[in-house]
Amino acid sequence: MDDSAPEFVSDPDAAFAAVADPTRVDVLRALAEHVRETGEQVCRFSTLRKRAGVEDPGRFRYHLEELRGHFVEKVDDGYRFTYAGGEIVGAILAGRYTDHERLGPTPLDGQCSVCGEDIAGRYEQGRIEVDCEAGHQLLSWPLPPNAATHATVAELAGVATSLVLHAVDLSLQGHCPRCYGPTTARIEPSDEGEMPQFRAACDTCAGLVVGPAWFALTVHPTVEAFYHDHDRPIREAMLWELAHVDYEATPADGEGVVRLSARLDDEVLHAVLAETGAVLSTRVEPVE
Repeated sequence: MDDSAPEFVSDPDAAFAAVADPTRVDVLRALAEHVRETGEQVCRFSTLRKRAGVEDPGRFRYHLEELRGHFVEKVDDGYRFTYAGGEIVGAILAGRYTDHERLGPTPLDGQCSVCGEDIAGRYEQGRIEVDCEAGHQLLSWPLPPNAATHATVAELAGVATSLVLHAVDLSLQGHCPRCYGPTTARIEPSDEGEMPQFRAACDTCAGLVVGPAWFALTVHPTVEAFYHDHDRPIREAMLWELAHVDYEATPADGEGVVRLSARLDDEVLHAVLAETGAVLSTRVEPVE
């Protein structure tokens, strides 16, 4: 193969076939080990071969070439991960495909924002979930088994909350939090008496962010400042602690698609959302 030739990513079947051999997985692990231990993104051929434990240079070169264009790329001083390579080795090392951690159910602080019942969390099948005794789900988010190895259920819920807020922020900017492709966000009506839904679906992959309409408020600077001024920083709260928001599905003045209000102490924040989830207006006023 001409080392100067451009490298192309072929179809998905070929990409998955490239990691079907255990030796190639060892190569990816070895490159990750090199990056972690040295802080250098590029590893020379001879160094990488030794780290991977492959004695025959010809055999090693064959497997390395099978990874090229998909998960590793050749540069002047050696080899480094492509974006896909970094992602897949991270998933392998995090145990996404092999480990099966299970935690809980564990009682958690707080009450259900829907009915006021006590809540509990559990981690299984690569997902952290929090719900109440009546079955209302307050949080559901995927996390790799590696995250649960040395963490409590409460700590996992905190990590998931941060990831949800980040996903909402990216989605409102039009980017999928999974593949970073274009995403369409919108506010969808719900049954009468229920909070309208925020829904962001990726136009490329299966990335999906779904939750109550107030999700769209959590990343707005005015809303963040409102919570911070009342000593309840959004970034330090659990997701269900932000859920005590009143709403009006059809604003009287016809602006936007939903009006939300959140009361903290002696003030109330009002916000109007567009169909896309964008915050059209906000105001803070004292409680009458």
